[in-house]
Amino acid sequence: MNPEKYSFIDRATGPYKIAYWIMFLCALIFPFTLFYKKLASKFWYVLLVAFGMKIGYYFERYVIFVTSLHRDYLPSSDNSDFTSLPNFGIGLILIQGIIIAILSLGMLEILKLKKTVHNSS
Repeated sequence: MNPEKYSFIDRATGPYKIAYWIMFLCALIFPFTLFYKKLASKFWYVLLVAFGMKIGYYFERYVIFVTSLHRDYLPSSDNSDFTSLPNFGIGLILIQGIIIAILSLGMLEILKLKKTVHNSS
């Protein structure tokens, strides 16, 4: 069997299959549900899909890194560049978290503003 084909099948059916299928659903299937106008017009559903896509992104990184390192015990395959990856990943998560927090606080302020405008008239 071709090694690339085996790694693809092993990711979908191997010991990390739950992470793979969560990634598959969140990053691939849920965004396509937005083609339905009825679902795409609901704010909370779009927000749920956006968070699901972010979860799918992190599961994709997890599946790629963990399954590529799984059963790889050869000393020659040790990559010294991999040690700098967690530092980059933590910084990326922090930046994304700050951006999400700012956007969420902005949406809450807009909702509060709309409530006060409707209540005062």
